[in-house]
Amino acid sequence: MVLRNYVELEEGKPARLHFVEHDIIVKDVFDRDLGRVVPKNALVLQVDKLDGKPVAALLSVLAGGLADALQPWVAEHRYRAVDIIITKRGTGYQTRFSVEPAPRS
Repeated sequence: MVLRNYVELEEGKPARLHFVEHDIIVKDVFDRDLGRVVPKNALVLQVDKLDGKPVAALLSVLAGGLADALQPWVAEHRYRAVDIIITKRGTGYQTRFSVEPAPRS
């Protein structure tokens, strides 16, 4: 069995991440509106640095807004050249994310 470490973004606290690889996977997710489990695409990014410290972790993104904000960096693996600072604001359907590139730490 392989254990994975996932990055959990804290509300209001910026997280500085460096990504080295990504993939699109299908996850089974409980849909509250439908009341059942449905397949959803997730953007999964491999993280090698979190807030300047080495890690071996994954960031799994189901939120469409965050996936859209990361898309320019996913294209052609552009995230490898920069750190990405992500700040989560709000909870549930009201969650919003800000995404800013920063020079590598």
